[in-house]
Amino acid sequence: MSLFSKLKSGSEALETAKQVQDETHKTQTEIELLKDKVEKLTQICHSLWQIIMENLHLEEAVLEEKVKEIEELDEAPPVQCVSCGRPIHIKKRKCVFCGAGQPDRGFFNTL
Repeated sequence: MSLFSKLKSGSEALETAKQVQDETHKTQTEIELLKDKVEKLTQICHSLWQIIMENLHLEEAVLEEKVKEIEELDEAPPVQCVSCGRPIHIKKRKCVFCGAGQPDRGFFNTL
């Protein structure tokens, strides 16, 4: 292998390393932004939780039970679209495939 080809492959490796480093930095920045957003949403949820308990005079156990119900719906198996028959999540009001409106399956009444 000639000295020129070694230099060329070395510079290509450095360029690739720089691209990977830049991409890693970008990803780390995005992760930090997401962490900040999650923290902000956590604070908002906690505040709303307190307002609900205080203004509606609900016990924390009632709210925790509602959270549990919603979590169970998130794990529910898909249902069939009334129009195209393709599987969609129970919480979808419209089919993501054909756009057809779906009947109320009780989820929106539980909130």
